[in-house]
Amino acid sequence: MATNEEIQQLTGRLMLDPAFRAEFTKDPVAAAKSANIDLTPDQAESFKQNLDRVIDAAAEIEKAEVSAHGHAVAVFANNPEK
Repeated sequence: MATNEEIQQLTGRLMLDPAFRAEFTKDPVAAAKSANIDLTPDQAESFKQNLDRVIDAAAEIEKAEVSAHGHAVAVFANNPEK
């Protein structure tokens, strides 16, 4: 059974790692096991039911990172001496 801390780690990895997210979508228990986390069948089912929310949150993070990167590039381009 995964601890609360392991559940948080797994959620973070699902949000930030598209390859892991793809593995997890196919087989949550095996993907979690590859991260040294043992999910119970109930925990795996809960993740499956909420995976769309995790994917949506990941998309928002990626969009924010791209926006922030674009902003940083624009700032540097306009102020190259700073």
